[in-house]
Amino acid sequence: MSVIKRRRNHGLVGGCIIGGGIATIVTVVLTVSGVCGATAAPRVGGVIPASAIAQLTSIAAQQAAINGDASPTSVLAVEATHAAALTVATPGDVLPQSAASEAVYLITMTGSFIGNGFSTAPGSPAPMGSYLSVVVDSGTFWVTDEGLSQSAPPVSPSSLGPTTTLAVGTTSS
Repeated sequence: MSVIKRRRNHGLVGGCIIGGGIATIVTVVLTVSGVCGATAAPRVGGVIPASAIAQLTSIAAQQAAINGDASPTSVLAVEATHAAALTVATPGDVLPQSAASEAVYLITMTGSFIGNGFSTAPGSPAPMGSYLSVVVDSGTFWVTDEGLSQSAPPVSPSSLGPTTTLAVGTTSS
C-alpha cells in the first residue's frame, strides 16, 4: 500500500488550528483540551464527548472541501493515542516515546480527494486518493501528520475504539 505522508507544523482552519491536504477517506486525528471551544480532554478509546462533535465536524468539512470533496461518502471519528492513530494515518511512521501516548481524535473520511496541501515534485500534479488521515495535537489543535492513500488503511479506525459518524456534506450521523 502506498501512502503519501506529510509532516506538518500547523495550519489554520475555521478559527481552529489544523492542516491542509486530504484524501478520499480523511482520517483526521484531533484532540480536545479546551481549545477552539472544546471543553473535555479525550479519554483514549472512549466515546467522543458531545462537546467535541461540532468542532470535529467543522474541521472535517473544511478539510474535505479543501481537498476537493465537500460531500465525502463517510466520515468517522475515534479517540486514540498518537501512535495508534499513525497506524491508520501514516503506517510505518514512528514517534518519540514521549509523544506516543498523547490522546488525539482520528477522523477518517472516504471520498474522492486531491491532496492539494501535499508536496509534490515540480511540475507534478497533486496526489489523489480515497483515504485521508490527519493527526492533530490535542493541546494546540495543530496538525502533526497527514496521510493520503488509494487503499484502505491497514488498520481499521474502528479497531481503535468506538467510532462516531460526523455529518459532513451529504453524510449523516
